[in-house]
Amino acid sequence: MKYNRSFLLIIIIQLVFLTGCWDEKLLRDTRFILAIGLDQGKNGEISGIYSTPNANNYPNSTILTTVQSYTVRKLTLDVADKVSENLDTTRIELIFFGDKLAKEEGIFPYLDISLRDPNNPLNPLLVITEGDAKEYFLNPIPNEKIISEYYNDLIKGAQKRMIFTDVNVLTGSQIFHTEGKDLLLPFLSQSPDKTPKVEGLALFNGGKYTGEKFNETESILFNIMNNKSVKNKPSLTEKIASREEPTIENYVSFNVLKTKRDLNLQVINGQVSGHIKLKLNVEVIESPLYQKGHSNEYIENQLKKNLTEKGNKIIEKLQTANCDGLAIGRQLMAFHKNDFKRMNWKEVGYQEADLKVDFVVNIVSHGVIR
Repeated sequence: MKYNRSFLLIIIIQLVFLTGCWDEKLLRDTRFILAIGLDQGKNGEISGIYSTPNANNYPNSTILTTVQSYTVRKLTLDVADKVSENLDTTRIELIFFGDKLAKEEGIFPYLDISLRDPNNPLNPLLVITEGDAKEYFLNPIPNEKIISEYYNDLIKGAQKRMIFTDVNVLTGSQIFHTEGKDLLLPFLSQSPDKTPKVEGLALFNGGKYTGEKFNETESILFNIMNNKSVKNKPSLTEKIASREEPTIENYVSFNVLKTKRDLNLQVINGQVSGHIKLKLNVEVIESPLYQKGHSNEYIENQLKKNLTEKGNKIIEKLQTANCDGLAIGRQLMAFHKNDFKRMNWKEVGYQEADLKVDFVVNIVSHGVIR
């Protein structure tokens, strides 16, 4: 009995010192930022547009707030001045950069606050837009109510199709940037009716957009060349003939089932030469040419020729933009460290490197019918 009384006394004393939740946040008093668009403003300022839920009509609509200031932090504070609830940054999903801002000033300075402020998430996806980012918020998208959800699904869908790379605030920041590798970010354009369109990848030199980009096919081939997983079976269509009628019979559509990459780098007298060999197992999913007696060998050879030509154009475009997207520099740092230290890789060595790619295509399936 004495033990029970002592135990009860201890519990009572502890309860005296317990307090409520000092940092309590009620959802009804909170306005979450879902997406941000940043553009170059006037007189050196930044123009920002913020998408937040409409508390009175969510999930049927969101509220867009435009502000202009000199720092991202001040933009957020200015948005807070325009909303009745407490503004919360923990749910940001997307950060859009207009191409002019990304090209002239780069993206690193605008990600600094996300890295320093513990309330800001590190996983928002980064996107470059053709033209001002705000236009992708302001122009209505048919049958879409929550703009951040639409863009999130659009971008992740393009990632599964191997058109886009998966780059967020952390992996796209200066912390992850090294001399031996450059960024490629998702690039969106607008159709004539102002609806968003998946374009391809934007090429970066350091933290700045170079103005060069890959189209959809080039983006998929780049990701394959970069040894990305093809578990989602990316699809490609290639023109392998030119005289067949109707026109559809000149094309072959196929899924990439498996890839194997061999990268061979050499440094001779300070000159870098590299050869990438890619073996692709593919599944033909559309090819009327089969009905005209064309063999697997013919189609394989034509695909090999086409893909090799496009692959080398991809490398040429990367070198012209000084974008080491294939991380050739990292390979040199790992296996040719002393040579890498002696050469001015980013300024001279990379663009002067002799880099080539060869594709080998093996058709392992051609659908239900032969």
